[in-house]
Amino acid sequence: MPMRSIVLAVLAALVLAGCADDSGPKIPQPLSPQPTAAQMDPGLSVQFWKSPFNDVSEVERYTQRYAGIPGKAVTMLDFDWGNGVVLDSALANDVGVEFLGAIRLDKPGRYGFTALSNDGVRVMVGGVTVTEDGEPHPDRWSRPGHIEVAAAGWYPLRVLYYEKRGTAVLRLYWQQPGDAQMSVVPAAVLARKK
Repeated sequence: MPMRSIVLAVLAALVLAGCADDSGPKIPQPLSPQPTAAQMDPGLSVQFWKSPFNDVSEVERYTQRYAGIPGKAVTMLDFDWGNGVVLDSALANDVGVEFLGAIRLDKPGRYGFTALSNDGVRVMVGGVTVTEDGEPHPDRWSRPGHIEVAAAGWYPLRVLYYEKRGTAVLRLYWQQPGDAQMSVVPAAVLARKK
């Protein structure tokens, strides 16, 4: 069995067992009112900030204090930039990114989330932080977290990320109700308001 499959299976088992997140059920808030398909564009919006970030909370502060530089929308979060430029920021280091949009959760139940990142990341669904790994680090998985979804629909999605130095990666994974393991969140369930 390839190492990636083993890691994803272990992460899925942790999420299903509730071991990855001991803070109790997290209940996200859906978009209200729910948007129609005509009100949505595919993908997530992107903004950049240049700074030598040391923690994802610093990216949060930048989003509140300074206007970001708009980037090209992305269809999904499945990136390995190596030592190259992060998206269309023109920056390979010292860059913070905010991804904004919505995620469609098609059925009620427990959803698990994790991220493979280098460096810091914070993932919020419906106003709930589901996973975070804030400090600088090499490629590694964030601690899996879960949410309890009462109703299917569109939920706000916000991902904060930064790259400090060296190589850069960002991949968002989920486990839908009934799934045996984590998989990359597909483009088909990510959108942003027009």
